[in-house]
Parts: sequence; structure tokens; C-alpha cells
Amino acid sequence: MTVALKRGSKATLGLAIGAILLYLALRQTHWEQIADAVRQASWRWIAVAVGCQAAALLFKALRLMLLCEGRWHRPKEFAAAIWLGLGANAFIPFRVGEAVKIAYVAKRAEAGFLKAGLTVFAERVLDFICLGLLVLSVFLFKNALFLDWAANFGTYFADKLPLLAIAIACFIVLCVTVLVLWRYDVYHLRTRSQEKIMAGILRFREALPLLMRHFALAFIASLCSWASDMAFLGATAAAFGNATALDFGELIFTQMVLAFSYLPSVTPGALGVFELMGLWAFAMLERPKDAALAVLLTAHGLVYIALFSGMLIAMLRETLTTADKKNKS
Repeated sequence: MTVALKRGSKATLGLAIGAILLYLALRQTHWEQIADAVRQASWRWIAVAVGCQAAALLFKALRLMLLCEGRWHRPKEFAAAIWLGLGANAFIPFRVGEAVKIAYVAKRAEAGFLKAGLTVFAERVLDFICLGLLVLSVFLFKNALFLDWAANFGTYFADKLPLLAIAIACFIVLCVTVLVLWRYDVYHLRTRSQEKIMAGILRFREALPLLMRHFALAFIASLCSWASDMAFLGATAAAFGNATALDFGELIFTQMVLAFSYLPSVTPGALGVFELMGLWAFAMLERPKDAALAVLLTAHGLVYIALFSGMLIAMLRETLTTADKKNKS
């Protein structure tokens, strides 16, 4: 089986699963009411949401740059890496965008595959820390709601999501990540002499205080990114009026639930999973289903539009850069 055929099969599988989950979320939907809600939405709040979304992406690019370089260096390359990586994740399942991001940073930012791979891994570590803080915030501010959600999580998704497929997908992603790092750098690390390895360890110890400072700055950028994502959700919900507007406690709860929808990566861009989990969150907040679905479809649609546009811009810039280099040579 060729590489292209394997990738095509994975993409088709992810889209098929996403389509099934999206059908489960959209069945018994009153489309007339959703259309009315969209027509009556406040476009000022939608504009605020778009601005918050742009800010979140910029903070993600800043975080990637700080983790990799620790300073303002090649910002366009790191921004393009974010656009291409998130864009690939939005349209291809199983976190393929992480590999795209690693390859782009390794090549265009001249970081090398090991450094790029460790940088993206540090990104995910920061995201898990932020998710943990979000879960803790929900536990503190919406304790009863959190306990109800936690108690019904397994029961709800046992009937809604293919948990075995999700577990297999996570295992595949882990194996692919390990193989990529092993293939490009870890294998070569084993062949080095003991003296070089010890010298590398000593250099790492000397650089550790600086690395911790870079990690702290990247953590602040990560918090800003998550806050911008939450503001994006809040502005989108506010655009549809009082029926879907969220107070702070409800907002962090809904953001937490939607953040979990991206973890499985079994569908491209959490297609279907986002809508199912979002509907569950809004149902627990006693919001009308049709209005909630209008919010979720709008938010998810804006994300897809932004990532698709950014990916096209990054690809166009890459094409122009390559053509310019060829002309100069």
C-alpha cells in the first residue's frame, strides 16, 4: 500500500466517523429555528469573536517561538507552522498536523527534527497544564455541575462515541510520534560517543535556568491563548442573545467540555465530537437545543474558515518563497 493510499484511507475513516457523529448531533433538529437564530445574531459580537480567535492563534505562534528559540526570531515561520499544523488537524484526523508542524519548524526555522519534536511536545504539555487548571477552576466555581458532569461522563459517551476507536487512534498517534523521533534523531544519539553525550548533558544543565525562563514565558502565552479561546466562545454565545449567553462559571464549564472534544483526534477538527459534547454541556446548563446548536455550528464554522484561510496564506507564502529562491539561484 502506497503512502498516499494509507493517508487517504486514514482521512476517509476519520471523515466517516465524523459524519456519523455529526448526524447524531444534528438529528431531530429544527433548521428553521436555527436559521432564524443565525439571522438575528449580533454581528458585533461575531466580530469580537473573530478578533478573539485571531488573538488565540497569535498567542499560539508566540508560544511556539518562545519554546523553540526563547526570543523574537523568525515570527513568520512560527506563525505559518501554527496555521499549517492546526489546518492539517482540522481537515485530517489522528493529529497529522503535529507531524506537519514538526517538519515545518525543523526545516524553515532550522531547528532540527529533535528540537522541533521536543518543542511541539512541550506545547502539548502546556496545553495539558492549562486544561488541568481549567478543570480545577470548574471544580471550584461550579462544583455541583462538575460532579454531575464527571458522574455521567462514561454513561453518556458509552452510547455516543466509539471509545475503542478513540483509544486505538491515541495509541497510533503515540506510536507514530515515537517512531518519527527515533528515526530522525534518537537513533543518531545512540551512535554518539559517551564523551559527546556527557558534554551535551553538561550544556543542558548550564542552559537549564534560561530554558525554565523561556518555559515560564511560553506558559504565560499559553494562558493567554486559552483565555482568548474562552473569550471567543463567550462572544459567540452572546451573539445569539440571552438564551445562550454564559456567565463566567458556565463559560469555563462549557470551555472545559469542548476542550475534551479535541483530545480523541479520531475525526478531523473534532467534527461531530465538538457538536455532541457541546450540546451535552448546553443541555446541562438548561439551554434550548436549537439555540445551542446555532452557537456550536457558528463557532466551529468560524474555526474552520480561519484555519483554512490561514493555511492557504501560509501555503501561498511558501510557494512564493520557493519561487523567489529559484529565481535568485
